[in-house]
Amino acid sequence: MAITAIILAAGFGRRMNGDKLHRLVHGKEMIDRVLETVASVPSIDALVVTNDELIKKRAESLGIRAVGNDNAKDGQSTSVIKGVLASDADSQGYLFIMGDQPFISNTTIIRIIDEALFHPGCIIVPRSGERTGSPVLFPSDFREELLSLSGDTGGRSIYRKHPESIRFVEVARETELLDADTPEDIEILERTGE
Repeated sequence: MAITAIILAAGFGRRMNGDKLHRLVHGKEMIDRVLETVASVPSIDALVVTNDELIKKRAESLGIRAVGNDNAKDGQSTSVIKGVLASDADSQGYLFIMGDQPFISNTTIIRIIDEALFHPGCIIVPRSGERTGSPVLFPSDFREELLSLSGDTGGRSIYRKHPESIRFVEVARETELLDADTPEDIEILERTGE
């Protein structure tokens, strides 16, 4: 199954008072953790949506394509759209990965892709207990809906409209679903074991 992993890394980190993706978590920049994890997944087409030249260079050194987003100030939807449009025409699904989710594992990414393989047409969402998070995989059936997003909304607004299409993948460690939106979140990540 041809899946495109789309790493969203073009945000402004407004609640973080600056660029959060270069913040260190356990001694390594958050974005580097995500890029390296995605690069370690075999046979996946991967791209990162970012305007950061350093992130572009690091991604490309790992075999991940970089796509710019001149409209990033208009919200997350613009990065989602850029990622979908930059995906291969024969892509059967889009796996959206947050650039600020440093503990996501390649094992979880592979399990999400496997779930999509066995349940084509379903939106695959990871969860731990009651907590859901990213990365979320949308089959290509939802391409037009993804392209119609606007403002600071992402895929969550789509899968909430299609609960009948959701399949959950249980994640062993809730820490994999943690992301960083505030300085307090960084402190939580630092206190959290990998």
